[in-house]
Amino acid sequence: MKIIKLIKHAFANLYKELAIKIGAMVNCCFNPPQDITLRVTHICNSRCITCDYWKNTADPQELLAEEWIKILSDAKKWVQPCHIIFTGGEPFVKKDFCEILKYAKEQGFYTTVNSNGILFDKAGREKIFALNPDFIVFSLNSKDPKVHDHYKGVENLHQRIIDAIKYKNNIKCDTLIGFMSLITKDNYRDLMAFAEWAAALGVKSIDFGAIREELNANNPEGNSPHAIGTNPFWKIDGLSELEKQLDLLAAAKKSGLPITTPFHDLKMLKLYYKNPQALPKRKGCKTGFRKAVIFPNGEVKLCYYYPSIGNIKNASLRDIWFSKEAQRQRMEMLKCDKRCVVVCLREYSFREKVAIFFNRLGIPHP
Repeated sequence: MKIIKLIKHAFANLYKELAIKIGAMVNCCFNPPQDITLRVTHICNSRCITCDYWKNTADPQELLAEEWIKILSDAKKWVQPCHIIFTGGEPFVKKDFCEILKYAKEQGFYTTVNSNGILFDKAGREKIFALNPDFIVFSLNSKDPKVHDHYKGVENLHQRIIDAIKYKNNIKCDTLIGFMSLITKDNYRDLMAFAEWAAALGVKSIDFGAIREELNANNPEGNSPHAIGTNPFWKIDGLSELEKQLDLLAAAKKSGLPITTPFHDLKMLKLYYKNPQALPKRKGCKTGFRKAVIFPNGEVKLCYYYPSIGNIKNASLRDIWFSKEAQRQRMEMLKCDKRCVVVCLREYSFREKVAIFFNRLGIPHP
């Protein structure tokens, strides 16, 4: 069943990619989204020192579980197959989130959950892995427990995540595990060691990202105070060592280590940590053709840097996706020249896409 689902998703994405290329040439969107990100809550139970989400307060307009389920039910009618990414905040703090996740799985969506791992204690991990989500990506910044727990502001969190992975590996569960690691002044010397350690744990997706201007959920149009220019964790003194580590990751990726950071991004990270303004400007962004992001209050965006294109409380996702405002923003994005190092703008080669496909199957790629 898993292989069949992944094959369906692979062929659906080939069709959507063709439609995206044609649509961009004729200034019109024909395709449904490839990915839908559901930010089910902006509440977070960690106290990360590189992020302000833990300071968020409850939003009285936050969608209820039954409203998220209705969104998925409506989406199934026109967007399947599709990748559903659950995130937050921390999605598992959302009331009845497991019911939302369960429904998405039952409807045939490929499901990824981004989590800090705090609720993966003994009772939590048993409940969550029983749902058998397709992918869980833990935010894990170092193989060193002290470094990781310091950045997350939660004691013994590193060990809790490792224990959850070991538990998953010992039961009948198809869930694959990924790591997302933020490059900081305290871990850049150990990126290759981290990747090798993660692969030995059975992690199928090892990704690296940069500290950047984080958008605060309570103020989605504004930047967090932890912008790159002032964040003390962003400044890396040993740039030559960082470049060495990124080169080692690129070589290991070629050799089959499950590093999902694109080769292009591994190159761009070198420039970014030297000087963010040195990044080449990018044009022709097609993110608006590929992804929809639904915020906790129902607002829908194509890109975090653009305003909402509608609210799910007032119209269906399909109507919002094909609306005039969505079309207008897509045309602007095709001319956008922002210097971005965010995952939504990632460009994968055909080889990288094949590798990701085999990683999703849980087998080495050829």
